[in-house]
This record gives sequence, C-alpha cells and structure tokens, in this order.
Amino acid sequence: MDEDIVKRTVKISERRWGGQQMAEPKFKEPGIEKFLDQFSLSVYGRARTESIRKDICVKCGEPAKEFADEGYQKEYLVSGLCQVCQDSLS
Repeated sequence: MDEDIVKRTVKISERRWGGQQMAEPKFKEPGIEKFLDQFSLSVYGRARTESIRKDICVKCGEPAKEFADEGYQKEYLVSGLCQVCQDSLS
C-alpha cells in the first residue's frame, strides 16, 4: 500500500464499555471461535476475540482503529490484524 495515502478512520461496528468505543468481532460458530482464539494465543500470545474487543492488533499489539478503507476494517473484524499487519501479508 502506498505510504502517501492519507489514512482515515473508518467507522466500525462499535459498542460502549466504560466510555470507550470498542469493536465487536465477526460472529463465528463457538467451536471455530475457540480454535481461532487458541491458535492466535499460541502464535501471537493474544486471543483474537479479546484483541478485537480491545481495539488492538492480535499480531503486533498496537492500536487498530484506523484503516485505509472499509475492506481493511472488515478484515480486521474477521482476522484481528491491523492495517500495517494486513499490508505485511500482501
């Protein structure tokens, strides 16, 4: 992705907790959710669902609140990867 692109905050599906806006992970069947959380814990040291709810990247642990477009934002709600980590995979 071109570094000159000005990133904008894309509004994500949010809920309020203690005055903070937090994302809600995409729904997955409980068995899949458990597998993905266990996998991300073993690989990154963080659970996917907890990371998304805390608005942090499951891989790098940095805040995950700004995305170049809605596609990246939607991918975050599925994978838990921030913009930078998603870009590193492409």
